[in-house]
Amino acid sequence: MITVNLGGMATQEGRDPQYSITIANLKEAKRQYREQIEKEREDIIIILKGSDIDSIPNKIREWLKKQSDEHQNRFEKYQQEYQNKRAQQLANNQAQVVELVSAFNQLAINSKSADEFKKKLKDEEKYVLKKHQELKELKMKMKIPIITLEVDDPAVHKLPVCIRFNADYDQWIKDDENTKFDLTSSIQKQFNLPEKAFEILAVESSTTTVRGQVHPPHGKHFLRQLFDEGIVEIGGYDTVSITLGELNLNIEQEKMNERWNRNYGNNLGETHWSGPLDRGGKPYFCPKGWRRFGIKVADTQEEFDRRWGKWHIAYHGTAHRNASAILLTGLKVTRGCYVDVPVVYMSPSINYSAHYRYAKPWKNPQEPGKYYQMIFQCRVNPQVVTSDMIKPQTLRCPQEVRIDEHFTNNEVEWLICPTPNQQYISDNIICYGIMIRKCDTDPIRLPESEWWHHTPYERHYLEA
Repeated sequence: MITVNLGGMATQEGRDPQYSITIANLKEAKRQYREQIEKEREDIIIILKGSDIDSIPNKIREWLKKQSDEHQNRFEKYQQEYQNKRAQQLANNQAQVVELVSAFNQLAINSKSADEFKKKLKDEEKYVLKKHQELKELKMKMKIPIITLEVDDPAVHKLPVCIRFNADYDQWIKDDENTKFDLTSSIQKQFNLPEKAFEILAVESSTTTVRGQVHPPHGKHFLRQLFDEGIVEIGGYDTVSITLGELNLNIEQEKMNERWNRNYGNNLGETHWSGPLDRGGKPYFCPKGWRRFGIKVADTQEEFDRRWGKWHIAYHGTAHRNASAILLTGLKVTRGCYVDVPVVYMSPSINYSAHYRYAKPWKNPQEPGKYYQMIFQCRVNPQVVTSDMIKPQTLRCPQEVRIDEHFTNNEVEWLICPTPNQQYISDNIICYGIMIRKCDTDPIRLPESEWWHHTPYERHYLEA
């Protein structure tokens, strides 16, 4: 079994922003802040000394715009990371600009056009303060992203809980036992639980991810308060995400890495982007509506980027019962269409891979009416994705019916050939994420699955 959480993934898609500030490094953070302010002031002094008085306001305004653009670009770059901390960090950056505006006024007070200069800077200050206030209000609205997996009756069974904190793990473990005790006590107090109702089972290394459980019958009260009131933080710690329940794929926890989880969608706290990202020369579109659970394939982001950062992203749909075996051996080569030799079939389209012939839906007996699907997200060596091995769809969907808005029906299958005598591919295809879609209805009713109705295959999963 695995207990996984939807955290801001220090993803194989982007760098992990280092926003965590603990008591131990607070002085260092302040020092860096002072250095940054000093550098920006020096930039302004250079502008003032090297310009005539009439050009100063425009140059200052250009400089402020550049700073604002840099902050905005940084904000967009990390849009997939720690939504709560991003807003706070940008607000802090904007506050620094406000402080600089005051300094600029002092620098310009003796200039002949000081009044005009002060007016322009005052307008800029009002604009920045307005943005600062908007970001503060956004932060207050942000609640911890919550993902629910398969949850048994919490009044009868233990409720698995996985919480990811934005904290320094090394600092955490220096006083491990006291920290666990304080956190346990804080959670029980925050959720009005009696003593020993919440238990910490483990703290994952490399990320401060706490795995624990709420003992029955208190899980029901825990859930009610969590969802009814909304939670901004857990136990007084800066909290990235919380996951409830377990995903029954019979996968050992050691094979997973919660740090690289993602929840893709348009809601607050979810990961989303418009248009394609470039992955080794092939487009990668946001897999909206899916949750990714990170597979531990590298110890660090740097190692992953070095080995597979320039590889393509593709998907492989399969039945959920195959998950554990695939993680152990890699993807098995099979015979199919187009070629006479065994290959592994991949697709750049998660929508194509989600067809029920591939990603067979299944139901959880504890959640009547809920459907799950599973797909592997993989990195594929560009050297094995040759143009002659990019093929049309083989699900007998009429050509006039578009399967995926991002790809034509003639390019949704990639045939990956093994090396001689290779039965499983684990070198040129790296499975680094398990994609899960949870639906409140039969997935064939989803708008993106409308094309399923045009394929001539029985839906045997309805009989399960």
